[in-house]
Amino acid sequence: MESLDIRLIIVQGIGFIILYFLLKKFLFSRIIDLIKARETEIRDTYAKSEQDRDEASKLKSDYEARIAHAEEEAHKKIQGAVLEAKQISDNIVKNTKEETEKIKEKAKREIDQERKNALVEIRKEVVNLSMIATEKLIKKSVDKSTAEKLVESAIQDIGEIS
Repeated sequence: MESLDIRLIIVQGIGFIILYFLLKKFLFSRIIDLIKARETEIRDTYAKSEQDRDEASKLKSDYEARIAHAEEEAHKKIQGAVLEAKQISDNIVKNTKEETEKIKEKAKREIDQERKNALVEIRKEVVNLSMIATEKLIKKSVDKSTAEKLVESAIQDIGEIS
């Protein structure tokens, strides 16, 4: 086997140390800076994503609250419209009943008036007929007692009609 050459080991050790310091000065610092920059970027990204998630959660809560409020308002408006419609319906029914009662009363008054007018006309006609009958009886010279009986009979008939 070959013997170990101490000079070669020392030269290689010195070359390694020089290479290490050169790499450390020029390469390792840049790699460490890149790693730190990447680490900062990742932390910032996580922080931003956490912040965005929190903001999205707040917005979601806000929108849910707004939707709930809007639904509540819509429900209140619907309730109000239903109550208003019921009141209008009740007023229409009430007014219709009142109008119907007024029409009934007016019809009753008109019927009563027509009945009274008809009775007045019938009385006038009975009186006219009685007068004509009395006149004819007088012309035929009916005796006085017979004429009185006829007049009394006519008056009784008139009384029964009223």
